[in-house]
Amino acid sequence: MAELKTIDTGMSIFFMLSLKKREVRERQMDTEYYRNFMAMVEAGNMTRAAEFLHITQPTLSKQLQLLEKMYGTKLIIAARGRRRMHLTEAGETLYRRSKHICSLEDLALDEVASVTREVRGVLRFSISQGRSHNFIRKVLTGFHARYPQVTFEMHEGIITTQQEELLMGITDLGICNTELTQPDQFEVLFTREEELTVVARPGFLGSHPDGNVTLEMLQEVPLAISGGCAGMLRKHIGNLYDYFHPIAICTTKSSAIAWAQTGEVAALIPAEPNEVLDPELQRLRVECGDIRLSKSIVRALNRPLSHVAEVFLRYYADTRRNEAEQSGGICEEEPKLQGRVTSKRRGKQNRKRAKQNRQNRKTDMESKGK
Repeated sequence: MAELKTIDTGMSIFFMLSLKKREVRERQMDTEYYRNFMAMVEAGNMTRAAEFLHITQPTLSKQLQLLEKMYGTKLIIAARGRRRMHLTEAGETLYRRSKHICSLEDLALDEVASVTREVRGVLRFSISQGRSHNFIRKVLTGFHARYPQVTFEMHEGIITTQQEELLMGITDLGICNTELTQPDQFEVLFTREEELTVVARPGFLGSHPDGNVTLEMLQEVPLAISGGCAGMLRKHIGNLYDYFHPIAICTTKSSAIAWAQTGEVAALIPAEPNEVLDPELQRLRVECGDIRLSKSIVRALNRPLSHVAEVFLRYYADTRRNEAEQSGGICEEEPKLQGRVTSKRRGKQNRKRAKQNRQNRKTDMESKGK
């Protein structure tokens, strides 16, 4: 009888342990769920979040349901007929903690990668439309050759989309050719000057032996103007239709060039001095006084940089410095990286801040107790 009782007790313990293991498995949650939950909150509705994350809306809804099941409460309330979602009190708590959970994972990955010196992972860019080709050719091809374990995600979009992707943590770095609408939310790491350039079929713009034209010379020319140029020109000369003869205002530079390839229109675009354009088109530099065009590499201030992103920034700085040395010029971008915090040093700073926060909370609790 005693033996039967022992066996029964053992089976009970085994059964209880099995239930406990199953409960633990059910409560384990991929940090991707927390990242996607943050994306839902920051996007404001399920549809926009699904678009930014490049997953289907039913998949995102299922993840939310699993989170709510795991925590046993509603996290988000969406009013019928309204696109905006609202966090419950529990949802606000989970949103704060999700940031902490994901930042800890990012910090762990960065510190391990820094210790092992291994450069692998995914490098995600938000890049202005039409800018990927030149960036891949001039920068990413060489970077991938040096670090073959790194893969890339390229998200092309307008400046507002780029900013949202960076702030939501969907991408690591932004390659922007227009001014930021929320400059206080970002750090500009590099800036590279571009020239206002007009391209057209040979002979369409007449003869210009010095390779230059003025804005006044283009007033009566049918133009396709790229979006980045259009925004900058509006700030300086006002309504473009009052000053120029635009045939098209194009979102991308490639679209403006496509108009020029018809032979009926000239394209007004931003371009780097040595950028390779269509060799069958005539290229002229536009003298435009105080108008300045540039492209920048930026990061969101609310998101720590990954180890891969920091390695890329050092590579980019070296590439630009080598270009400047070969051309006999001075690299103006190098100082942008001075004082940058390495992953290891940043980890120490984060741990120091966490310790200080714990001490502050303890002091607050003691004060309330008194």
